[in-house]
Amino acid sequence: MFSTSISKQRLKAELIGHENRLRNSYLLCALGLFGVCGAHRFYNGKFKTGVLWFLTWGLFGVGQVADIFFISNMVDVYETRLRRKIGYGVGSIPLNAGQAGMLDDRTSHDPRSKDEKIVALIEAAQRHDGKLSVTQAVLETRMGFDEVEALLRELARSEYVEMTNDLNTGAIVYHFVEI
Repeated sequence: MFSTSISKQRLKAELIGHENRLRNSYLLCALGLFGVCGAHRFYNGKFKTGVLWFLTWGLFGVGQVADIFFISNMVDVYETRLRRKIGYGVGSIPLNAGQAGMLDDRTSHDPRSKDEKIVALIEAAQRHDGKLSVTQAVLETRMGFDEVEALLRELARSEYVEMTNDLNTGAIVYHFVEI
C-alpha cells in the first residue's frame, strides 16, 4: 500500500497549496474593487466566464459579489481537474494504482439513481459509526472514487455531513452527524 509518511507529506503539501490558491483567489476577487473583475476566474481556469466578468465589470458587480460565496467550490473543482490531468485521483492517489482505475470505471455502469447512491453512502456510514472515508465508501458502495467524493462533498455542502481529518492518518473523514 502507500507509506503513511509519504501520505502525510502529500496531504500537508496539498493543504498548503489549497490554502494558497484559496487566499490568492480571494485576493484576485478583491481586485474587482479597483475595476479589474474576473481575475479570480482566470486563475481557476474559468476563462470564458473570466472574459465575461472582465468585459461586464463582474456582471455589473452582482457576479463579482456572488463569487465570494462560490470561490471555495471553484478552487476545489480546479484542483480536482488539475489532479486528474496529471494522473492523480482523490487524496493524491495515482489513478493507475492497483484497483483505483477499475473502481472508477464502475460509475458509468451503475444503474442506481443518485438518491439510491446517497442512501448506500448513509448505510455505509451507519456501519462505520457515522464516519466514512472515501476509500471505505468506495469499498462499501462499489461506486468509483470520483463519484463517491462528489456525492460526499455535495452532502458536506448541504451540511448533512461534516468534513474532518483523521488524527492518525490525516485522511479526510466525512462525519454523518445525524447517525
